[in-house]
Amino acid sequence: MQFILAVVFDYGATDWAAEYGLAEAEATGDFIAVLRRAVADDGLRRALDAAWPMMRGHVTVHIPAQLDPALRGELLNQLRDARDADLDQALLTEIRSHLAAHPDELDRREPRWVIFRTSEWDDGYYLTGNGGASVYFADGDRAEIDFDVTCVDELLTDAYGTRGLNAALGVDLTTGAMEFDDHIDNLPGLLGIPLFTTTATAE
Repeated sequence: MQFILAVVFDYGATDWAAEYGLAEAEATGDFIAVLRRAVADDGLRRALDAAWPMMRGHVTVHIPAQLDPALRGELLNQLRDARDADLDQALLTEIRSHLAAHPDELDRREPRWVIFRTSEWDDGYYLTGNGGASVYFADGDRAEIDFDVTCVDELLTDAYGTRGLNAALGVDLTTGAMEFDDHIDNLPGLLGIPLFTTTATAE
């Protein structure tokens, strides 16, 4: 079993310089050198061993450049996952805020899902809300809503980059779940959007 735990040392340059009699311009370099020595001479590991006996002998301390390739890859994956989660949350918040600010465009109905299609640019196809995304309601009916005054496109590009012509992203506005697929026709089924039917009234 392995678990990577990030430890951040945060010390104001002005305070460090005053504490150790340095010019403020020298503080950052001195601060980094002190921490590197603490790693190199095993001081941090010994401090952890002393403070946490149950983990004694099971802790290693490294700066990122000293991690072996497998651990560095795992750390990179964790950072990417965290970044993706942040982007997804920011995207969800932006979508919800825009829809809440434009109830008239939805005929004051409660939106349930949104599907974003791709648009072609010089360097490929990108997911977009400009020009209209499909907003679905609980009964399967839908409306086309433009997200061109938001940062939705920027967030979509940051999170998903270039995609294929028929790619699309579906968002469940209730649960926050997101479904990406290379074929837009698959998304209603993946999201559980019901088939909209109209009932004609005979006179």
